[in-house]
Amino acid sequence: MCLQYLPPEKLLDRNSKNLSDRIRVVTHDVIEAIDAWYEKKLLWALDHRRLVYWTILGVAVISFGLIKFIGTEFFPDQDEGQFSITVKLPVGTRAEETDKAIRKYRSNPAAEHS
Repeated sequence: MCLQYLPPEKLLDRNSKNLSDRIRVVTHDVIEAIDAWYEKKLLWALDHRRLVYWTILGVAVISFGLIKFIGTEFFPDQDEGQFSITVKLPVGTRAEETDKAIRKYRSNPAAEHS
């Protein structure tokens, strides 16, 4: 169906001075080189199937053996620049005393409440 609506591809003109034609020629040549390289590698892999299979299996087994040395988290914990302090006061401490203790810790977190 698309063939009915798309114009036919323009033939490559290797002698053209037009910039878009020169870009198309270079792009075409690069893609053809990649295609030839891939075809060569694929044919080699198909001719050596057992070697490829056992190599992949060996790499997978070695990878599983390395799991204990590699972290399992993909993203490390973020340092958000925040911390929290828990202050425990006796049950029944008045609100004024609680406020006083909190202010003391805010001004000097290393201080101990007596």
